[in-house]
Amino acid sequence: MSKGEEKKGLKWALPLVAIVITGIAFYPSLFNGWTNWDDEVYVLNNENIKEFSWGQIKYWFTEYHHGNYHPLTMISYMIEYNIAEFNPSIYHFTNYILHLLNTGLVFFFIFKLIGRKEVAFITSILFGVHPMHVESVAWISERKDLLYALFYLGSLLVYLSYKHSSDWKKYFVLLLLFLGSLLSKSAAVVLPVVLLLIDYFQGRKLTIKLFVEKIPLFGLSIVFGILAIKSQNATEAIASFDTFTTTQRALFAGYGSMVYIAKSIWPFNLTAFHPYPSLVDNGTRLPYIYYITPILSVLVFGGVLFLWKRNRLILFGLFFYLVNVALVLQFISVGSAIYAERYSYMAYVGLFFLFALGVVKLTETRPSWQKPIYVGVTLTCLALSWLTIKQTKTWNNSVTLWEQFNEVHPQSRHGEYKIAEFHMDAGNDDLALEQFLHIGNKYPTAGRAHMGAGNILGKMGKVDEALIFFNRAEAEYDANGNMQDLWVNRAITFSMLKQYENAFKDYKKALQYEPNNYQIYINRGFAYIEYGDFEKAISDFTVVLQFQPGNERVHFMRALAFHQANKLENAVSGYNDVLKINPNNPDAYHNRAICFEAAGKYKQALEGILKAQKLGKRENEAYIQKLQKLAIQ
Repeated sequence: MSKGEEKKGLKWALPLVAIVITGIAFYPSLFNGWTNWDDEVYVLNNENIKEFSWGQIKYWFTEYHHGNYHPLTMISYMIEYNIAEFNPSIYHFTNYILHLLNTGLVFFFIFKLIGRKEVAFITSILFGVHPMHVESVAWISERKDLLYALFYLGSLLVYLSYKHSSDWKKYFVLLLLFLGSLLSKSAAVVLPVVLLLIDYFQGRKLTIKLFVEKIPLFGLSIVFGILAIKSQNATEAIASFDTFTTTQRALFAGYGSMVYIAKSIWPFNLTAFHPYPSLVDNGTRLPYIYYITPILSVLVFGGVLFLWKRNRLILFGLFFYLVNVALVLQFISVGSAIYAERYSYMAYVGLFFLFALGVVKLTETRPSWQKPIYVGVTLTCLALSWLTIKQTKTWNNSVTLWEQFNEVHPQSRHGEYKIAEFHMDAGNDDLALEQFLHIGNKYPTAGRAHMGAGNILGKMGKVDEALIFFNRAEAEYDANGNMQDLWVNRAITFSMLKQYENAFKDYKKALQYEPNNYQIYINRGFAYIEYGDFEKAISDFTVVLQFQPGNERVHFMRALAFHQANKLENAVSGYNDVLKINPNNPDAYHNRAICFEAAGKYKQALEGILKAQKLGKRENEAYIQKLQKLAIQ
C-alpha cells in the first residue's frame, strides 16, 4: 500500500473509530423508555403527529409548537409515529444514529478546516463521548439539537468546499442545508457568523463578494430569529425584562459561559434541569458564585485574546465556542433553566478543537512526551465514555431522571412534582395522591401539587373534592406551572358537575394561552354536545378537522352533533367521512341508519343496521323487524 493510500485509509478509519466508541458509550440509550420531561408534549399527547398527510405537514410549517418553530423536527416524530406509534425504541434509535452521524461530520469538518487528522480525531471523539451531550441524545424531546447539528455541520463542510471553487451549485446546497438547520432549531441562526470566522481563520481577503454572499444567509437568520422570538413569546417563555435586572442578566451570562467550560473539563452535577438560583440574604443578592464567575470569564477570555491575539487557530476555537453559546447564556432569559447541558452540543466543538490543538502541539514540541500524552487522552476518553454510559441510564425513565435531579438540586421541588406526576400517569393513584398531598403540605405555595391531587380525585370520582383542589391550585400556582393544564382539567370537572358555563370559561382561558392545542377544542366540543349547543360543538370539531382531516373520532363527533341538531344530510355526510377512514366502524353504520330512517330511507337504514350487526354491534331485533317491514312498503 502506498503512503497516499495509507493516508486515505486512515482518513476514513479514524472517524469510524470515533463513531464506534461513541456508539458503545450511547448504546444503553437504545433501551430507554419515555420520560415526562416534554415527551408527552412532543409525542405521547401530540395529536398532530398521528396523521401523516400534506395537511399535517403544512400545519407544522405554519404553526408553533411548545414555544418553538421547528417543523422538520416535528415531521420526524410524525414519520416515526406512523411507523411504530409509541414504541420508544425507534425514537431513541433515530437520536442515536443522528449523533453518530454528527460525530463523523465533526471529524470531516475539522479535517477539512486544518488538514490535521490527529486534531480532527480528538475533537470528534470528545464530541461523541462527552457526557454533557447525553441530554441531547438520550432525551427523545431534544431531537431538534441533533437534527439542526446535522444540517449545520453539513453547511460548514459545503462552505469549505464552496469558498475554494465559488461554484454556485455548492452555494445553493449551502443555502438548503442552512435552511434545513433553521427548520430544525432556531439556534442555527448564528451560522453566518461562524462562516465569517472560517473566512478569518483561513485568511480570506475582505472583498465585496465575501460580504455579498453572506447577505442571503443573514437574511434567513433574521427571518428565523424573528420567528423564534414570536414562538417563544406565544407561550411567554421569554421572561419580562422586569423579572431580572440588567446586572443580574450580565451575571447569569458570565456564570453560564464559565459553567460550560468547567463542565467540559469535568462534567459534574449532571441532571435534566438546572433552575435559576434563589436570592439569598433576605432576597437582596445572588449567591457569591454568580459574582465570581463573570470576573473569571473576563480574565480567561481577555487573557486568551491578549496572549494569542495573533494565533488564528486559538481565536477560531474560542470564538466558535462563544458564538454558538452566546444566545443561550440567559442575558435574555428564555425558559426556566439558567443553563442546560444540551446547549453545549455545538459549542463544545470549539472547546474540543482547542484541546486537540494543545495535545498535538505538545506532542510535536515534546516528542518524548508523546506516548504518555496519548495514553492520557485515551484514559480521558474512556473515563468520559464511562460517565456517558452511566448518565445515559439515568434517562431510562421518569423516576431515575428526577431522582438524580433531587440529588443535584435538593432545594427544588420540581423533581418531587415530576415523580408524583409519573406515578399518576402510570395509574398508581394512591401513591401519587399521597405524594401530591405531601408536597402541598410541605410548601407554602404548591398549586401544581393541588392540581395533581385534583386530577386524581376526579379520576376516583370524587368530583366535588377535586374542584376544591383545583380552586386552591389556581390561587397558589407557582411561576413554573402550566395554567392551561389547570384550566382544562377544571373545565372537565365543571362538565362532570354539569356546570357548563364555568367549564366554557376555563376552556376559553386555556385556548387563549395555547390556541393551537386541538385537544382543547375536542374536549370543549364534547362539553357543548352535553350542554346541547350543537352549533358550537360543530364549530370546534371543524377547527380540528381543518388540520386533522383524517381524525376518525372527531369526524364521528361532528356527525353526531349534526345528528343531534337534526341536520340529517350533514350528519349522513359526516358518517360517510368516518366510513371512508374506517369502513369497519359499526357505530357509524348504526347512526347513519338512524338518520336514513328519519329521512324515510328505510332500505338504506336496514342495510346499515345489518352491517353494524355484522361488525359486532348488538342491534335490537324488534328494530330490525320494523325496518324490514318499512323497507318493503
